[in-house]
Amino acid sequence: MINKIWNALVKTRERISSLIKGRPGYEEIEELLILSDVGLELSEEIINRAKKERGEPLETVKKILVEILKKERTVDTSLPYTMVVAGVNGSGKTTTVAKLGYKFSKMGKKVLLGAADTYRDAGVLQLEKWANKYGIDIVRAEKGQDPGAVAYDTVQKAKSKGYDTVIIDTAGRLHTRGDLMQQVKKIIHATSKSKQGPVNEVLLVLDATTGQNAIVQAQSFYKDIGVNGIIVTKLDGTARGGFIVKIVKDLGIPVRYVGVGEGIEDIIEFNPEEFVEALFGTQRREDS
Repeated sequence: MINKIWNALVKTRERISSLIKGRPGYEEIEELLILSDVGLELSEEIINRAKKERGEPLETVKKILVEILKKERTVDTSLPYTMVVAGVNGSGKTTTVAKLGYKFSKMGKKVLLGAADTYRDAGVLQLEKWANKYGIDIVRAEKGQDPGAVAYDTVQKAKSKGYDTVIIDTAGRLHTRGDLMQQVKKIIHATSKSKQGPVNEVLLVLDATTGQNAIVQAQSFYKDIGVNGIIVTKLDGTARGGFIVKIVKDLGIPVRYVGVGEGIEDIIEFNPEEFVEALFGTQRREDS
């Protein structure tokens, strides 16, 4: 999938390409990191560490970035494998739920979507449209229905009908509104109660084009609802893809998937090595 990541990060590379011609030194690389939105303090930390390792500057920095982005996670594989997907309005959350559903169904999984975004008719209709188009089953709710009840019913159906993968969409939540965040917590609780075990993944969708604000969102959602994975959308629309490094470093949780386009298949698992190569534009390999 290196070509998709490469293409998605074209704007970031164009922004910093003048600094990576030849063999850039530490000063040029630090400027590159700052320009790509890694952040001033973290960029300085990475450069100082690279200097101590005394290797070729660019290759050493790339190695450090990969180490930061590689986060081991304890995988709970209990079935039905259940994901609750959260995020602010406009982040691409509902579309991402559909893309994940399609991705897993193509892998041979029996997938059930839960439309718990009960505050927006448009959100439910959008997810239902995707589901119908690609043959993915869905539990649909009416506007105003309790979203926790929708999540509960979705998992109950999954258990009774033999679905192995459940993806719950939630209403967009402003990270600055504690009362709204409580609703997401209730959905997670209802999902866990129905499953009679913990939710496998609580995933936060972040719009890459929001830059530093995405970092603030990630910090708030992590604190309030216990996010354990990140999905970055619209990576192809930003010139500051390096903000991903800061989020992973600050929160210690992995980026699980990245959205690299508008098509139903334009969501891929995050690969640190491929991301770093594409960020710097120093190597391009064909899809294997």
